Amino acid sequence: MIMIIIMMMMMMIIIITIIIIIIIIIVIVVVVIIIIPDEPDRRCYNMLRGLQRNPPSNTRISINIRLSKARYRCRKGFVLVGKETRTCRKGRWTEKKEPQCVGTGDTLSFVPVKRIFIALFYGNMFFAFCPLFTA
Repeated sequence: MIMIIIMMMMMMIIIITIIIIIIIIIVIVVVVIIIIPDEPDRRCYNMLRGLQRNPPSNTRISINIRLSKARYRCRKGFVLVGKETRTCRKGRWTEKKEPQCVGTGDTLSFVPVKRIFIALFYGNMFFAFCPLFTA
């Protein structure tokens, strides 16, 4: 009879120990995944900060370090050619082509958008044409 009671107490101690270990593991997982914020990739962080410090001409850059995104906006009198946002993943831009801000004033601006055609801005007008031969 005493042996049975001792065995039952040992089983309870083992069960309680297992429950405590499971609770500790759950707390550690919650702290690591939810509470501790993700640190951005250091390469992307450096790329985003460098872009913000030295933006392309006539461009204002706002960055989101956590999402590894850069948002391009043009100064007054310029229009954006390309995507407004770029994303960095593993130290590389997911969009290969960097957006450009080109003038919309009374001067002509030629912008190579793709290898097969050229965008032409004059005032508020936009023209795109395909040259016969491309280099």
